Amino acid sequence: MILRRHPTDFIVDERLSPAFTTALRPSPPGHALYRLTKTSLTTPDATLFLARALGGGVKPGLVQHAGLKDKHAVTTQHISVPWKSTTPPPPTLTGSRGSTSWSATLLGFSPRAIEAADIDSNAFTIIIRELTPADITEMDRRISLLTQPSAFRLPPSALPVPSAQCQVRCLLFTNYFGDQRFGSARHHKGFAAQHLIRGDFETALKLLIATPARKDSGPRRTFTRTLANAWGRGLWSKILPQLPKLPERKAVEVLAAPGHEADFKGAFAALPNFLQQMAVDAFQSWIWNAVAREWIGGPGGAFSPPHRLDSDDDFGTMTFPYAAAVSAEMCSLQIPMLTAGLVPHPPWEAAARTVLAQLDPPLSISDFTIPGLRRPAFGDATRHLLATARDFAASPPEPDDSEPVRRRRLRCTVAFTLSRGCYATTVLRAIAR
Repeated sequence: MILRRHPTDFIVDERLSPAFTTALRPSPPGHALYRLTKTSLTTPDATLFLARALGGGVKPGLVQHAGLKDKHAVTTQHISVPWKSTTPPPPTLTGSRGSTSWSATLLGFSPRAIEAADIDSNAFTIIIRELTPADITEMDRRISLLTQPSAFRLPPSALPVPSAQCQVRCLLFTNYFGDQRFGSARHHKGFAAQHLIRGDFETALKLLIATPARKDSGPRRTFTRTLANAWGRGLWSKILPQLPKLPERKAVEVLAAPGHEADFKGAFAALPNFLQQMAVDAFQSWIWNAVAREWIGGPGGAFSPPHRLDSDDDFGTMTFPYAAAVSAEMCSLQIPMLTAGLVPHPPWEAAARTVLAQLDPPLSISDFTIPGLRRPAFGDATRHLLATARDFAASPPEPDDSEPVRRRRLRCTVAFTLSRGCYATTVLRAIAR
């Protein structure tokens, strides 16, 4: 399958909790809440542009968002800006450059900044392309096995559909973290945090800032390739002027200082806090995926092959149990993120020990800490093993008019709603391997 051929192929609409929206006031002061729609922009870039458009000394760092949204997509989310003046900010703001664009509409004023917990759900409308008739048949089979009652099709004009009109109430899937969670390992050479645990700050730093990835472009491409070519030669002060002014440059500035040529721990600590934490979160999330996969489909797992579906993924096979084989107790099962101090217990304990023993080198749960640093840290959290895509619906297949007639294949539109923290890409892996 092909996703995101065009930004409009992937539409995301963030929905806030009723408690947060009912607390909004119509006038300042407070935190101005904007509904931000963006196309082909990252959330940090869009908030930067909005801060500049507001002017008046609004610093980009003060603009808060509840979650990150995809870049190559059309997404709507909410952001808050501290606003002390009694004069309201502009009711609408817009900007565009090339193929990118954004617009923001003022919704009201909140007594506090928006947080991740304020997101109730995200609604998705996604076009899947490059499908063959055999792909459609397999997709139908998977949908029927993962949902109750069985799936039925709606015309594209009916998507997304209100739940009252949709016979497919939910699609049950394993609540894996999606590929975008592993951005710090996009080079497919491993996770930095796996080396941080062992105190190998040099290898971790190299993975984060000096390992080129295929999708690198512009200044980042120059940055990673320049560092990769110079790594291990101790020429930090000489290559520093060649590096674009990205936030990661501060790590090289530490190494370029006299007497600090090998201070890789200090260089790592100089990276932006967000990047440090993302590196830790990526590995911790990947381990969670592996534990969930082992618990469901490993030797002695809960579901044998006749009762589960497997899908290939760059970061490990995703295994999904048939909905009819899942008990009510399994639907409520939560698996914790592994962190030092966690006391292992059934039913996930054996799966976690198996996963950690298979790493190179093997780890134990007590190893999930970084020696000599207070942050970043492996955070305490639990995650439901299974999740549901509510109001799931799929359109009939139709010719993909974005392709030449001579090789034209099919496309299908799907729509569903996910709770905060669930990944649409995981749902797509479940229904279209």
